[in-house]
Amino acid sequence: MEILKLLLVFLMLALAAFSPFGRDVFDNYIYAGGVVIGLLSAYISFKNGRLFERLWSVAFISLAVHQGLNLTNYVPAAFLGDVFYMGFYLMLFAGNIVHLWEANSVLMLSSSILLSLLSLFVSLLAAFTLSPFNMRPMSSFFNVFYVLFSAVNVFATLRPALFDRAWVLRTLAFGIFTLSEIWFVEWMYFSVNPPDPSTTWFGVVMLAVLSQKPIDRRMRIVRF
Repeated sequence: MEILKLLLVFLMLALAAFSPFGRDVFDNYIYAGGVVIGLLSAYISFKNGRLFERLWSVAFISLAVHQGLNLTNYVPAAFLGDVFYMGFYLMLFAGNIVHLWEANSVLMLSSSILLSLLSLFVSLLAAFTLSPFNMRPMSSFFNVFYVLFSAVNVFATLRPALFDRAWVLRTLAFGIFTLSEIWFVEWMYFSVNPPDPSTTWFGVVMLAVLSQKPIDRRMRIVRF
């Protein structure tokens, strides 16, 4: 398993480093890489993971399916891919909720659920009332919701991050996803084109690799 984790990290580094050139060779380079990264991340997270990590592994599978459907360049498949993309975020959130429940963090649990419902309401309000979102309200709803809901996922990791250094990096991972959603909204609605956030895949790597239990390397006491 440790070898697989190292393989995932090196593969991610190679994909990110080659990204500026790979796009010129293969239009769907990022999607193809996303399928491989998503499936490998799912396997690692599920193999030795706790319940919340196994829910994350389902999220990675959903993300891989989304990327695979986008590879087809077939419009109906792309719409179906959006369903799996929503499933990706929902399963990440489910994992965070399960962890907060197991940690008996009632305040953070209830706050996260309340904020997720609030993000749904605000997304609907923005999509149908605010310009330029109201020009395409249905697609705008999902785009705004992804920004807000991914931010809620970040919020749900804050309390665990106070007590566990691994969760600090998971918080950073969720934050990277949020930045990628913000970038997409800026590009889609405001004609702003900041640097392409290809490093969003590092978020997947962090979640898959750092969510695992640390190996107990202490010497065992031999009793005679």
